[in-house]
This record gives sequence, structure tokens and C-alpha cells, in this order.
Amino acid sequence: MISKTLFIGVAVIALAYIYNICFQQSAGSVETAIIQAWEDQLKKPVKTFSKIVIGLNSNVDLIVNGRELLEALEAKSNGVYNDHETLTSIQDIQETFANYFRKGAAVERPFVDGKVYQHIVEKAGKLDDHQWYIGGNAALMAETVASSFPLTKVQLIGPVGQRLHKLLNPSITVPKVSLTESDEVHLIMEYQIGEKWGNDTATVANRFITSYDEANGKMTMLDTFFKSIQEDNPDLVVLSGLHMMEGQKEEVWKSRVDYLAKNLQGLPRDLPVHLELASMANGKFIKYLAETLLRHVTSLGLNEQEITFVLEVTGSPVRNILDENERPRIDKVGDSVHFLLEQFGHSKSRKSSRLTRVHLHSLQFHVAGVIGDSWRNIESAVGAGTRMASLRACDLKSLTADKLNLKLPRNFSLHEQDTVRQLNSSQPIMSWSKGDKHFVFSPVLVCKKPLKTVGLGDAISATGLFYSEFNPLYYS
Repeated sequence: MISKTLFIGVAVIALAYIYNICFQQSAGSVETAIIQAWEDQLKKPVKTFSKIVIGLNSNVDLIVNGRELLEALEAKSNGVYNDHETLTSIQDIQETFANYFRKGAAVERPFVDGKVYQHIVEKAGKLDDHQWYIGGNAALMAETVASSFPLTKVQLIGPVGQRLHKLLNPSITVPKVSLTESDEVHLIMEYQIGEKWGNDTATVANRFITSYDEANGKMTMLDTFFKSIQEDNPDLVVLSGLHMMEGQKEEVWKSRVDYLAKNLQGLPRDLPVHLELASMANGKFIKYLAETLLRHVTSLGLNEQEITFVLEVTGSPVRNILDENERPRIDKVGDSVHFLLEQFGHSKSRKSSRLTRVHLHSLQFHVAGVIGDSWRNIESAVGAGTRMASLRACDLKSLTADKLNLKLPRNFSLHEQDTVRQLNSSQPIMSWSKGDKHFVFSPVLVCKKPLKTVGLGDAISATGLFYSEFNPLYYS
């Protein structure tokens, strides 16, 4: 009797032990499987870019906690939510910050009063936890390439002051004409999950960006940019910072966009040009930018907010890509990327266009689309981009499942005519084709406690771009 009781007791303990192990493994099994799948499936391209020219926006970011800065400025949460296209006062900042804080969405808006902005920057610089960091899409992408792909020669064109020059990777080449006496300063107001502002609580970690930036806003380095392309003979050109023109008068940004289009049109078709968009609000500016420039670039990088505005002003049948919780729907995003390639991409009837690649990144997933065999290794490119999002957000050198969460909907479709499916964690990178266009999807493992919100999109796009292999013979 005793031996039987002992046997049962030992068996129960053993089963409990086995169950506990299995439960612990299954609790993180999805994230673990995705991390392993990325490691197993990602392949670097056969041919990589060896020399690139990147421009045009660069600055230093002054990073602070948004709530603490507003309190230091004696700004009160008044329950008013506005989306000001340009900012002229502390109240404008508070209302626009509150509007996007409650949505958990990143946004950037230009400040148009230099004296008020300088006062705000001085207050921010006195906060205990303020940090100086590399800023500007061009500088951030240059930094990512220099650190992640050290064999590539990187030339950065943009206004580079003394503070920024010291922060940059020493391998990045900055021509003397790009060096300036003082730095342009952008203000990054971050917030973490669970922070409160007024009656609202942040559901994700993100940031609000504002700046009073004359050099980048007026695109003062445009001539230097195209001169460097001619002299340096790169095999990749990266263009960013165009959103900085939004705060200028219409005649100014129109002339700058026209100048860009004319010079891009003159570049060899076998030289890929990537355009990285950023947050914008002026519908007229976005429409002119899209209709004038998109057909003159080879590759496009953007997020769900930016594509939403582009869709609205270009007559897309796909408009609202968000679900009831204001998160991007995978099928709507897939159809949106298809629309951009259909509307602006290279085709037999639109041979003058060079656009063949679109990479859209969001918090929960990425979708990329390419035309024909214009770009190769696209599956690895999208997977590498999503992996980089996790690494940068958590500030990790290698991914660990306990720091990450898969936040995709339980059931989803990849495009309008797709069946409802569930993610296979051992094969997270999924693809489909529509006509001559090929699309790839990969989930993002969202960082539970993000340490960095600035520059994620730039790091993602640069990584995805460098895992992609451009086929220059496609246009011949």
C-alpha cells in the first residue's frame, strides 16, 4: 500500500514537472519560433551595395520625456485634441501631442515661430533626463548602414554641425561644404506604455517630433547632393527629409520638388534611388510630392500614416486602412502597396517610371511589394527589416523571446481576395503574387519595454534595402 501511494506521489510530481516545463516553453514558443525562423531563413543578397550617397536631412535630436517637458512649460491637459499642420505656440504642441498620445501614433510637425521654439528647447535642455542623439532620416540611415554594413562606403549630404559630426560613425564621409557652424536641433518628446497625460493613457511607447529648421526645410544642400552623386559614382542613392519642406511657403516647396524631379530624371536608370517618407499633414504638399516625384524613384519606404495620406490625395479606392482600434489591417495594407505600384510603378504603358519597390513598415508587421524581377531576395529583406525593428526598439544585440510579444490579430488576410489564415510561427515570412507584382509579409515582434522609439523606421528601411538585391537589367 505504501509503495503504491509512493508511486502515485512520484508520478504526480513528475507529471507536474513535465507540465510546468511544457507550459513554460509554450508560453514563449511563438516568439521563439519566429526568432529561430528569421535566423534560419534570412539570406544576404548575392550582390550588395558598395558605395552610397545619402541626403538630405541631418540634425541633432534633443530627446526628452514629453509629459515632463509639457509640465515644465506649464502646459495643461485641457481635453482638446487638434492636429495642427504647423505649430506656433505651446498650446499647439500640447493639443497635437495629446491627439497622437491617445492614439499611440508617431508624428512630426514643424514649428514656425523661432523665438518660441528656442524657449522650448532651452527648457528641454534643462530637464534631468535629456539626451542628445543623431537626428534626421538621412543621418540615421547613414549611421545604420555604416554600423551594420561596414564594407559599404557612405557619404552623407546634409547640414552637419559640430555636435552631430562628433556623434556620427567616423567611417561616414561628410564633404566640407556640408559642415555648418551650428546644429539644427529637433525636439523628440517620447512617452512610454502606461504613461498618463490628462485623462489619456499611452497604449504603446512612441514619440512626438517638432523642429524649427531652416537649413533642412529649405533643402539648402540640394546642389551639393546631386554634385556628389556625379562625382562619387555610387551604386545606390538614398533621399529623405522632404517632409521638412512642408512648413515653407507653397512657391518654395513647389520649386524645390520640381528641381528634385528634374535632377532625378537625369540619373541613370541602372542607379537605384530610394525615397524615405516621413510624417506630413499638408494634403496639397503630399499630393504634389507624390504626383511629381514617385515615378522618378526606384524604391519607396513609408509607414501606415504616410501611406494613408498618399492614398487620400491620389484617388485610391483603398482609403481607411485602420481597424476599429486604429491599427493597420494587413489586407488593406497589402492592397495599398499594390495600388502604389499600379498607380506610379514601372509598366509597359508607363516605361518612363522607375518605381519598382515599396516597403511599408508598421508596429505589428511589414509588407513589401516589387514588380517582376526588378528586386531579388525580397523575403529576406522584409524579414531583416522586421527583425531590426525588434533589435532597435529593445536595444539588443540578439533577440530573446521574453522581451518580445507577437501582437498580430488572431485571424487575418493578406489581401482583399485572400482567405482567412493564421500565422505559422515556424514560417512567419509569407508571400503572394498578383499579376507581375510580388508581395511579402512578415510580423514584427513588439518590444515589451521599448528603450528607443527614434530612428526605428530609418533603421528598418536601411536594413531592408541592403538585404534587397537590385536588378539593373530589369529596365533594359
